[in-house]
Amino acid sequence: MKPAIPTSTTATRKPPQPGRASAPATGSTGLFKGELNDAAETFAAACARPSIEVDRLRGYDRALQDLAAALHTVHGGLTVRRNLLEESMPDESAGHEQFAQIVAMVQRIAGEAEALVSDQRRRNNADWERINAPRKNERGYDYGANQE
Repeated sequence: MKPAIPTSTTATRKPPQPGRASAPATGSTGLFKGELNDAAETFAAACARPSIEVDRLRGYDRALQDLAAALHTVHGGLTVRRNLLEESMPDESAGHEQFAQIVAMVQRIAGEAEALVSDQRRRNNADWERINAPRKNERGYDYGANQE
């Protein structure tokens, strides 16, 4: 399920924050680091330390689904950002075209992550059949996950 992301920037646009642009934080690359970078660092930390146990098939599946959903959310946010930039600076068509290509790449990556979920389910079909319909008193692979 994809989260609802506004497509219009009029309702979501915030007024400029005084002082924010006058003293940009920069990293080792020299690039400005703002709220998107902060969110990306949080995203990277969540990817590195998932709250889901991924050592069992069910948790692994959930982690992949979570990743696919997150990438769809990022795509939605980038789409809104692209619209905002186009509305704010309509004469920058070359920049908008390049940004649109980035948005399309993220959309493809989100689709690939979604395909990975179904491909993994297909590759592990026999295990999923046992997980979803365990034998009486069965103990073994993913036994604990079966008890959810």
